[in-house]
Amino acid sequence: MSLAPIAISTYSRLEHLKLTVSALQKNTLAQQSELFILSDAPRPGDEQLVQRLRAYADSVSEFARVKVIKRTSNGRVANSRGGMHQLMREYGKVIFLEDDIVTAPGFLQFMNDALVEYEHHPDVLSICGYSPPLPAAQQSESDVFALPRMIAWGMGLWLPKFEKIKAVPLDEFKALSSDARQIEILNSEYGRDLLNRYKAEAYGHIDGLDNRGCYLQMKANMVTVYPKQSLVANKGNDGSGQHASITNKFDVELWQKEHGFQFNNALEVDRRIRAQSIEFFAPTEKDMSPHIIDNILSQIQGSGIKEIVLWGTDILTSLFLDKLTTLSNPPKVMLVVDSWAEKGDRFQTYKVLTPSEAYAKGHRIFVIMSFASRMKIADAVYALGKDCSAIKYEDGLE
Repeated sequence: MSLAPIAISTYSRLEHLKLTVSALQKNTLAQQSELFILSDAPRPGDEQLVQRLRAYADSVSEFARVKVIKRTSNGRVANSRGGMHQLMREYGKVIFLEDDIVTAPGFLQFMNDALVEYEHHPDVLSICGYSPPLPAAQQSESDVFALPRMIAWGMGLWLPKFEKIKAVPLDEFKALSSDARQIEILNSEYGRDLLNRYKAEAYGHIDGLDNRGCYLQMKANMVTVYPKQSLVANKGNDGSGQHASITNKFDVELWQKEHGFQFNNALEVDRRIRAQSIEFFAPTEKDMSPHIIDNILSQIQGSGIKEIVLWGTDILTSLFLDKLTTLSNPPKVMLVVDSWAEKGDRFQTYKVLTPSEAYAKGHRIFVIMSFASRMKIADAVYALGKDCSAIKYEDGLE
């Protein structure tokens, strides 16, 4: 069997990368595998952090070959997705991890076996080493299960299928979001969290391979193959990841099986596993640490601000509004802002305007209702005008 190359995308999180590499070194196929560390170039001010990380990367051993690819210009997508594409063009397949993924000893064996088993299966888009803790899956007699949902936490891909993954077209999203029946199907068969993710993709707010993969799976009736118990733990939900929040919702106990994985080529989506998956990924308070809300509230209360505008229409906004109802003297929410707001939009009882509309009405203080995208949204706030200010989660505040 020709082993797939391993790619780790990294930026400046040295300690996370060390955990990822150390776990991979303990894998049964590590010494026969080639490892490529994709090191993104530093943004201004991060030069020393990236330099230290690259010094460590240059010292990594215990694989058949280690190559550190050091980008000279910064770009998350170009580094990760571009690096994956480059390796797939050479090898035909890849096992991809970000630098916050810790693997079980059998991860590489499972991934390589599955990449061989399902390479020519027309319905399989990808392989994933992470598996959410779903009782119906863990009780299954098979070692694998299938879901029409792509997760990128320790994933395997083939070049022809990777190249089918495209951006979410805005016209298609608008047609989907205006069709109540299609939304019902999306929510009940794929996930209640996906519509907002597709919206962010269609309007260019984010560029996530997993979001686009999920969209392709919905359109083309494709699946991802998972182990019945997780071979991957994501350590990036500590607030250090670019698109991750602070939560323990995704914590798992790693499967210690190392070889002899049994695969089922007749893949059918089990209705119980599908239902449990939809409930697991549905947006809830578990997606956000209460510390995030308390952090934002402490800044508002400390500044004496009485009237606020909330930027965002997702789970954090709902939780924040719930929290306000428990306060004796809460700030008054004037309205909610959303970059893609259309005339007549409302969030709960609040009118939803675009940022420029809110600015035109004289609003200058915006409270950012996102953890993962807070820096990007803050830039958008300051772009509205020099007299604007943004209140967002700040590291180091108790």
